Amino acid sequence: MRKLLLAPDADGYGSTDGTEVIATSLAGGPSRFRRDFIGAPKVVNVQWTMNPSQYAYWRAFYATATMNGSLPFICDLVGNDGAGPAEHVCSFVPGSIGLPSQRGLTYVQQAQIEAKPLATDAVADTERMDIYEESQGQPDQWLAELSRLATVTIPSLPGFGA
Repeated sequence: MRKLLLAPDADGYGSTDGTEVIATSLAGGPSRFRRDFIGAPKVVNVQWTMNPSQYAYWRAFYATATMNGSLPFICDLVGNDGAGPAEHVCSFVPGSIGLPSQRGLTYVQQAQIEAKPLATDAVADTERMDIYEESQGQPDQWLAELSRLATVTIPSLPGFGA
């Protein structure tokens, strides 16, 4: 599986989470929910703004590495954790490839892809939730105070300093 070395534009981005849960409506009460599919891919609308050599690479990658969209590939996409781009296994949604704009030497390529992260980390997600809840919704301030405690306050106490 080849990796696409062009990251999508940060401002030409949108995604919808995959459906992992199904619901059954009941006439006599609330719906019943159950997990149906673990690790469902999300659908991502992406856009690349490229110069001529990048566009030639993109078209060659699409035609060869993905066999015109029939094979999966790896691409760096922004994850749901807000931590920045991460590798995802992706597949182009058939019929979604388009070149809506070409002006001079600038090409804007759009596509819709199904994407699944290469790795998920349940421990990191749990820690992220715990920190957010412990900090009462102010994790950046809480972590800054914790860092100050560890690097300034504790080392200045008698018996801890050098």
